[in-house]
Amino acid sequence: MRSTSRILMLAAVALAGCRGSSKPAPSTPPAENRAPTTTSSSVVIGKGPRPSGGIPAIVVLEPQTPREFPVPAEPKIMDQQGLTFLPGLLLVRQGQAVMFRNSEDVLHNVRVGETGSAQPVFNVATIPGNAYTYTFTRPGFYTVGCDVHETMHADILVTSTPYAVVADEEGSFALPDVSLGRYKMTVYLGARRIERLVDIVGPRTELSVNDE
Repeated sequence: MRSTSRILMLAAVALAGCRGSSKPAPSTPPAENRAPTTTSSSVVIGKGPRPSGGIPAIVVLEPQTPREFPVPAEPKIMDQQGLTFLPGLLLVRQGQAVMFRNSEDVLHNVRVGETGSAQPVFNVATIPGNAYTYTFTRPGFYTVGCDVHETMHADILVTSTPYAVVADEEGSFALPDVSLGRYKMTVYLGARRIERLVDIVGPRTELSVNDE
């Protein structure tokens, strides 16, 4: 019994010594003493001109410092449904594939040319249930038509930058995760083009564009 009591007493003393030598957990410094957080990108929101004649505004930001952006691996899709190209306006990255798909039981073709010139790009038949894939290597606007159904039309804008968006019916637009820096902002509204230099700074940047 005495040996058992002695062992228990020694264990209690050792445990108390361990507790006494432990260091308190470091406390979190006050907010005013913390290092400021930094951000390398911004959410860009703004408002441009309202659509004119049903043509929405397109906003494109091109970095003024040369940069390389990875090309999306997934292709964009332009479908043929109900004797219509869907969508009627498609934004595509330079070097990104576009799949022109025929999702109805009617024979179509896809005729693509450079906007503003007579330069054809391709003209292929798209039989029901099939598709044709093409990769655009040059930035710019392209017109899309169907020779079988002359009322079918669409437009494609190919950009070298991922920062491109179609504004809504009020002219409002948003671009998430835009790297900070100086950009040339181009707003396309039909035949009109508005250009200006803008600086993207902070976690949120607001831009206002008029059509003058």
